Amino acid sequence: MRLGLNWQYIMLLLFVVGCSKGGSEETDPPDDDPISENNPPSVPLLVYPTNDLLCIDNELEFSWHASEDVDGDPITYMVEVAYDEDFSSKASEISTSNLSADILLEKGSTLFWRVKALDNNSNGSEFSNVWKFYTEAEATTNNLPSQPELIAPVLNANVTGNSITLEWFTSDEDGDVLMFDLYFGTDANPPLYEEEHQSMTYSVSIETGNQYFWKIVSKDGKGGVSIGPVWNFKAE
Repeated sequence: MRLGLNWQYIMLLLFVVGCSKGGSEETDPPDDDPISENNPPSVPLLVYPTNDLLCIDNELEFSWHASEDVDGDPITYMVEVAYDEDFSSKASEISTSNLSADILLEKGSTLFWRVKALDNNSNGSEFSNVWKFYTEAEATTNNLPSQPELIAPVLNANVTGNSITLEWFTSDEDGDVLMFDLYFGTDANPPLYEEEHQSMTYSVSIETGNQYFWKIVSKDGKGGVSIGPVWNFKAE
């Protein structure tokens, strides 16, 4: 009888100890502040210079619309200007927190530009669309040829024979190669006789008893033109 009570006492003791160990275990508290994912800014929208614009000035103010950042992070913008659409040959690259930037570029160039937004966690948007524009070339000055001067025959000369060599002189300050239109005939307002002649002499046939009129128009091939006066001589 005593043995039975001792056994019951041992079993009760084991049960109490087991329950005590289970109740003493601690659990980790729930994480009230999980790490949230940081989002990149939205893609900027280009404003100026517009696509396919010819820019007279080569110092331009580039501008774009602001990007949005859902996390409220500060945004900076990376502006790239390049000579090719792949941006492998860059003309300029700047970083700014503003929505515009002044950039000095080479004249007479075809250029491409784009903008990317970045937050202070180095998360970046995709690049904007690529726009192309042009800067006007350096203006050049083309000087006109000098007015043709009469060499021979002298004005109002009386000449003999059945032909004569007309001779004149003109020059070009830019060193351009000159061509000459010869107007020749018996009319006081002579018609075009020879076009784009390359020397300052020209032989013409004449008939005794006629009075002839002639003039020279000098051209430099770049749009520069000088018109000489009408000269005359008489064939005897």
